[in-house]
Amino acid sequence: FEYLRLPLDNTRIIPGRDRIGFEVTDDFVRDLKKYFDMVDQGQTYQGCRFGIDRTNLGLTLNYLLNPKATQAPKLLSWDNYSMGNIVNRTTKTVKKVIKKLSPEQRKMLGLPDNFDEILQQRIFDLRYTNGVLRINKLQ
Repeated sequence: FEYLRLPLDNTRIIPGRDRIGFEVTDDFVRDLKKYFDMVDQGQTYQGCRFGIDRTNLGLTLNYLLNPKATQAPKLLSWDNYSMGNIVNRTTKTVKKVIKKLSPEQRKMLGLPDNFDEILQQRIFDLRYTNGVLRINKLQ
């Protein structure tokens, strides 16, 4: 049994808020890489002490930033909040993290040179998997 504490709060990143000025530290990137490695090994349990916001953020971080992630996750929802809001909020936060990553931190995470192109497809897949996008097939 291996445990990793990866706080996703205002001391590391600020989930779902429009504040600027947070930093993505090398320590955070190292912990994030370790989290990705644990998820890649399978059989992980993820949870948030206060609900599902940070769990969704962790799932989104893994899918959008982990080059080995292969399938968009189904995010968690609650009664009075639309899935569109959840996906938009978590994606917006991950984009803020990406914007703050230095070239060295991108290397630490193993992001390919064409990551920005891959990211757009992954965001599309995340939205589609969670029912935010609907594609009408022509017959």
